[in-house]
Amino acid sequence: MSIIESIRDFIATCPFIEELDTMFPPVNVDKLEPEPSYSIESVPSDPIVKRCINGDSIRRVTFYLCSRNLYGAEENLDTSQFYESFADWLEDCTRTKCLPALGDGQTARAIKQIRTGTSMIVRQHMPSIRSSANYNIIKKER
Repeated sequence: MSIIESIRDFIATCPFIEELDTMFPPVNVDKLEPEPSYSIESVPSDPIVKRCINGDSIRRVTFYLCSRNLYGAEENLDTSQFYESFADWLEDCTRTKCLPALGDGQTARAIKQIRTGTSMIVRQHMPSIRSSANYNIIKKER
């Protein structure tokens, strides 16, 4: 299983995502549907945080959690609240060490929001909003 798949499976356990499952399909990878949906998008970045003498390394995987939501005063508040709650949930997961299982020789050490979300209107004929926030997962690799 790839790291991004591990992150997707981990995010799918978020209680806020589970609440939305009745309205939205599962979280996609690198595919944001034109209808209301969620997607994890890979972000190119320098993966090495620290290289150890024994050959181990501390690495980062950077990704966006993107959503396409209906646009309106109430919906915008709901989207903002979701992203705030999601960031809090990630902090709790890091604090309690409830982190994604990454595979052999890799251990997740933290998962956190590194940039707050941004939103933009993407379609005028059916108003919707595309929101995303930037996240890092820090892992130790042997």
